[in-house]
Amino acid sequence: MMLRSHGLLLARIALGGFFFLSGVQILIGGMAGINGVSGMISSTGLPLATVLAFIVVAIKVLGGAGLMLGYRTGLAAFTLFLFTAAATLAFHLGPAEVNIFGWDMGLFKNLAIMGGLLYAMAYGPGEGWKVG
Repeated sequence: MMLRSHGLLLARIALGGFFFLSGVQILIGGMAGINGVSGMISSTGLPLATVLAFIVVAIKVLGGAGLMLGYRTGLAAFTLFLFTAAATLAFHLGPAEVNIFGWDMGLFKNLAIMGGLLYAMAYGPGEGWKVG
């Protein structure tokens, strides 16, 4: 019972915090941060890269906060799941940065995160502390 209430809370904070802090880091970088994300997006050939960069920041900050707070957990997790799936397709299935085993570890990291987000979608915020 304790794991169900406190374990899910810790999992929400860990997963949500990952996205939230990543989005805040881009914001703290100001236009340099936005331009960096925009450059990555434009490298895939997508149009309106700067607009998409601001959307990325909004998804990360709002989705991460929602997940951490347990507010509309299913929607937050679903949105972050779609975002992570899109990022995985765009950045981790082509030529890869590899480790000594020849694998793109970013791909496996994203798949693990997506697994955690599926749990959040399936089980909601849990019985522990949450908003709304």
